Amino acid sequence: NNSVFYLGLEYKLEKGWKTYWRDPGDGGFPQTLDWSKSKNISELKILWPTPIEFEILGLKSIGYKNKVIFPLKINVENINLSSNLLLNVNFLTCKDICIPGNATLQLIVPPGAGQLTRHSLSLEKYISKVPRKNNKISGLKILNVSSITDQYLTFLKIKASSVKPFI
Repeated sequence: NNSVFYLGLEYKLEKGWKTYWRDPGDGGFPQTLDWSKSKNISELKILWPTPIEFEILGLKSIGYKNKVIFPLKINVENINLSSNLLLNVNFLTCKDICIPGNATLQLIVPPGAGQLTRHSLSLEKYISKVPRKNNKISGLKILNVSSITDQYLTFLKIKASSVKPFI
């Protein structure tokens, strides 16, 4: 669909700092994006790459460390016009303390066919880390998922059926 394109919102975190997933666990809050002042954009959806579990201030949380790119799936109203993406981003980063942040970002996207850039491969890598919501992947049907956690490990048990044999 030529009215959809992807951008990446990249966080480069200093050593020991973390930010949060869409469901942060016991502490923290996820980033929020207000794109309501954008022009020629009909929809913006943030895609959440698979997170890691960590502990901050004694609370178990879910999120990211070091670097993360959040793919943004953007629908354009009219592909023959420029799009003005204006984002207000609220986020939280934590190490020994938590610091809320706010940034306003603007990007003008010209009309026409997009081209690959030096960032395209990194964005594709993080798009591939976004969990799929359907339960039918290549003929595989997920029947049940359960987990057991102790202080060191988490065991995930997945019961599935397949129309084709596993190879």
